[in-house]
Amino acid sequence: MLKSIKGFTLIELMTVILVLGILVAVGVPTYRNYVMRAKRAEAKTTLMRVQAQQEKFYMQNNTYSTDVNNPPPVGLGIPASENLYYNIAIVADAGGLTVGYSASATPAAGSPQLNDDDCALFRVDQRGVRYAESNAAADTSQTCWRR
Repeated sequence: MLKSIKGFTLIELMTVILVLGILVAVGVPTYRNYVMRAKRAEAKTTLMRVQAQQEKFYMQNNTYSTDVNNPPPVGLGIPASENLYYNIAIVADAGGLTVGYSASATPAAGSPQLNDDDCALFRVDQRGVRYAESNAAADTSQTCWRR
């Protein structure tokens, strides 16, 4: 009389490992892309705060500020982006007159967003025009600001 042996064969075990490997190979990059897209919201939110503060500053001083960090009346009083994934900068219009501005968000040094090749730069100006740029293409505004 033969006893039945319970357990897995080597083939069955290798099949399970293969399936898990395929799932991980597909899942990890997808998850990283999702996290990177979620962190883009920080740049967009901060730029929208800058835009709102700029309008408030303009109403009080009849000029736009080029200083993000210092508190009013010198600057806008907005600290760097919330989790420090982006550097925020404001540039005055050409000619040195602050009748207009352009605020930009670029990935900070050491930030995981440095690997974001799809949306490497976000920008907004005094007219509310939104602009984004990737490392490969010049204008990706439609895709970056929408996601």
